[in-house]
Amino acid sequence: MIARSLASLWFGAWIAFGSRCLAASPAASGLPAVSPSLNALFEQLTADSFKMREEAGQRLSNEGERIRPALLDAAHHGYSPELRCRAEQLLSALPWSLPTDPPEVRQVLTAYRSPNVEARIAAVRNLGVLEVLAFDALLRLLAEEPCDDVRWVIVEQLHHFTGDAQRERLRRLATTADDAPQLAAAGWAWMPGDPVKGLHLLGRSADLAAPHALEDAQELLLVLKTLYVRALNVGHYEEAIGRMRQMILYNDRPLSEVMLELLAVHAEYGVQRGFEDDVQLAAGSFYSPEMMYVLGRLYARQNQPLPAIALYRAAGLAGLASQETHLRVAGFLLERRWFDLARIESQWVLATNGSQKQVGDLQAHVFLAHCATAQGDDAEAVESINAALQILGRIPGGGLNYEHVLRAQWDGYALRVAKAKGDLIEMALHVDRLTDPKLTDPAGSTDAELQIDLVTSLKALHRGDEAAVLFNRLFDDYLRQLDADPKDPDILNNLAWLSARCGERGEEAVAWSSQAIRLAPMNAAYLDTAAEAMSRVGRWDEALKLEGAALKLQPGDRFMISQWVRFRKGGL
Repeated sequence: MIARSLASLWFGAWIAFGSRCLAASPAASGLPAVSPSLNALFEQLTADSFKMREEAGQRLSNEGERIRPALLDAAHHGYSPELRCRAEQLLSALPWSLPTDPPEVRQVLTAYRSPNVEARIAAVRNLGVLEVLAFDALLRLLAEEPCDDVRWVIVEQLHHFTGDAQRERLRRLATTADDAPQLAAAGWAWMPGDPVKGLHLLGRSADLAAPHALEDAQELLLVLKTLYVRALNVGHYEEAIGRMRQMILYNDRPLSEVMLELLAVHAEYGVQRGFEDDVQLAAGSFYSPEMMYVLGRLYARQNQPLPAIALYRAAGLAGLASQETHLRVAGFLLERRWFDLARIESQWVLATNGSQKQVGDLQAHVFLAHCATAQGDDAEAVESINAALQILGRIPGGGLNYEHVLRAQWDGYALRVAKAKGDLIEMALHVDRLTDPKLTDPAGSTDAELQIDLVTSLKALHRGDEAAVLFNRLFDDYLRQLDADPKDPDILNNLAWLSARCGERGEEAVAWSSQAIRLAPMNAAYLDTAAEAMSRVGRWDEALKLEGAALKLQPGDRFMISQWVRFRKGGL
């Protein structure tokens, strides 16, 4: 026990002053700093003679815990690939638990004594299930585990700890300047309180990890995606594309799929540096309809409508033989919010045959409803969902749960149509259906926009008590999220949008939306929310200016155009 504790203290000090230690004797000698006799054994680990290597390994394993610091040094800093591999093998045979660990943790860590990486990853995930009981052990393993595949899974488990005490200990890992997993763990811990520092640490972590191959890169991909979204939100499009290029290295999808997303970013935000190289790398997938649409958008963005139209037509013709292809392409376009193009492909779905024609047609009508409501035509959305419901009724065993979802969408769109007409009787009918759990499933079938429509409709129907109950439930949910992460721009934006659209807490909505755009000044949706909040307190000039800024980022967006017109009228 004492030897293990001393080893841990020694290693903790080594981590804290890693760069200084690395500059001392180990780096100079090419071997860990140990006694002369043990140093000879470490030299023999990489001898030409198999017999000498095996004998040295056996004698070192007999030393047990006494040489753990030296093995950790060799395994982490790999003075030669063979020495690192041998050190990892010797480490795997040593105990990984401490007498002070809870019994449940010690039991899991018995499986950690394995040279098999998958077995150690499984043990880490089992530790994560134990939550706070395993925090100390996970933190210790993050420092000592030699394999990056395992260490990134440890980061994934540590990411779930939200207690103040645990976050404070994770933040201290930021002193490790050259270790990607530890910097990532520290970065996640800093994000809720200081996102600027958190993002800085995540960025350093991603840059350090970039050259290394990983079998399980999900946590690193999450780091890169977070950095990508942040770069977009602040208008650093070149950096965003750089992060996406890093994601490509770790993505297990076909190259054609991830390159398609990369070129779509160029199409959405303008051609960035390195575009020519990206085009050359993606050249093999230019035949796909999705890529043709992306290239068309690129031409359209460069104000070259004729080649853009030609490519759009070619994309539609490329999928003629397959309804499934058109459905896939329509989903891709809808995800990118290219509604005009998604509408065309959805109509192609209806015009072609497939192995599951009815299911494909049903989905196409749902896509068309999304396109219609996004473009301000809720009446058309109602018709599209009605068509989908008719198809669902003809499908054997169509699925009651999906019917609930579709009926909630139908009532939601119809409610907006009734509101626009000022038809209180029709509004009451749809509100009653949407709030009756026997008819729909409000918790699972409605989105945030529909919940807002319900609150405002209840107010218009003079059912203020019901409106207050629903608003407070939604508001309290967002507030709990904000308490957990007070500088998350998404949460701030959602809270401001809910309040502004429902006509509640106007000045607070202005404050929340202002915080969101300070954190993400190039996010069009956040700017639109800020404009909405300003309009609710009568600051029409500021609302108009903010909506104009949003439209510069998303030119031609019909909803934002309608907002701009409304704010202009309000200020007259």
